[in-house]
Amino acid sequence: MNNYKIEITIDNIYLEELLEILDEEGVHGYTGFDIDRSKGVKHGERLSKALIPTSRKSYIFSIVQEEIADHLVQHLEEFLSDRGGIMIQSKVDRVIGIS
Repeated sequence: MNNYKIEITIDNIYLEELLEILDEEGVHGYTGFDIDRSKGVKHGERLSKALIPTSRKSYIFSIVQEEIADHLVQHLEEFLSDRGGIMIQSKVDRVIGIS
């Protein structure tokens, strides 16, 4: 069975909505980090040490099976394009420590 890594960056104001989608699509686990600093093509360098938590960004990643990845990508395509998030999907050759 093929596994995929899904990586998402999104503004924290949309984080809870994103996590609900992950749950609806059968994602059983994820890891998330606050993003303190980033540099992108569209907006250049950003420091995210904002006073208001919703103005920050988060990075979420999960390892999922192919079927879940396919459904999740379809669900997230419009969601992220409307909210300015980014998603990367990559095939995972080996996973150790996940049953």
